[in-house]
Amino acid sequence: MNTQVTAGPSVAEPAPVIEGDRPGGGLLRVARSPARSTRQAVRVVESGDQPDVEEWLAQLYDPEDVPDDELNAATLRWLRRFFEVAGPAPREVVWGALLGHLVELANDAVAAVLDDLQGTSALRPEVLVDDYDGNGVRIWINDGYTAPSMWALERPEAFVEVAEYFQEQLDLAEYLQELLEQAPGCWPRCAEHDVGLHAEVHDGAAVWRCRSGGHTVAPIGELCRSTSRSSSDPPAEDS
Repeated sequence: MNTQVTAGPSVAEPAPVIEGDRPGGGLLRVARSPARSTRQAVRVVESGDQPDVEEWLAQLYDPEDVPDDELNAATLRWLRRFFEVAGPAPREVVWGALLGHLVELANDAVAAVLDDLQGTSALRPEVLVDDYDGNGVRIWINDGYTAPSMWALERPEAFVEVAEYFQEQLDLAEYLQELLEQAPGCWPRCAEHDVGLHAEVHDGAAVWRCRSGGHTVAPIGELCRSTSRSSSDPPAEDS
């Protein structure tokens, strides 16, 4: 089924209309943050009396807000990668690039979770991803949201966070009881153990895990394909 992906509101300029195929239909509206163009416009700073990366990091934060290396490890990794490309950019440019990265990552995570949702249930929520007044990512699900909706900066953690966000938001929706063809309030489920699955980072990948059975059911975004393979497998022969 051909699904139209329409743009949500943008502060700077309207986002383009994108068309694509999505199993099971449903509507995903993707709002491109104006910060993304800011990130793309950053130019590499030429040599000169520029600070090294540690000096630059110290300049980005107030003295009392210097990030903890362990607690903020993902943020620091992103900042160091940004420095390698763009050099010691000012704080407002860095934040625009970071926000653009978050919106783009959230778009990818939402698309993966929607593939799983639409492929394994009758739910067809309307979803919009945009930036939350310049303060983070907001994910609308049927006109409702909790913001910021995603904090993670790296792909596996972001996919898990968005999958959990969908589970929380759908559990609150009144239409869940009418449309969900599985157990009320519980999506997705492990067909083998008849319990709810949990989004986790396992061996460096974002996956759906059955905690009762201690096994991985599928990567996030591939649940439908995993379910199809399981249902088509021939029954095991008795020994």
